[in-house]
Amino acid sequence: GITKTPLYNLTAKESFSKVLKDLRLSKNLSQEKLSEKAGLSMRTISLIECEKVQPTISTIEAIAKALEVKMSDLIIATEKHVK
Repeated sequence: GITKTPLYNLTAKESFSKVLKDLRLSKNLSQEKLSEKAGLSMRTISLIECEKVQPTISTIEAIAKALEVKMSDLIIATEKHVK
């Protein structure tokens, strides 16, 4: 599934970054492939995964579609690790 080991005590931004990277890797996608599928720049994916930026709702939607998961699943997985 979407969540692996509980990480806890993270900010929402940190948690989303980890959830995104774990899910991307579990689907054997590079940042480049994910960015192409999502219609986003590779820099955007990198910045999110490096906790430099918080994604907008539109970006979360594009990422979810590209990863073939529901937006709510990404948010629920993120929330499980937040302090």
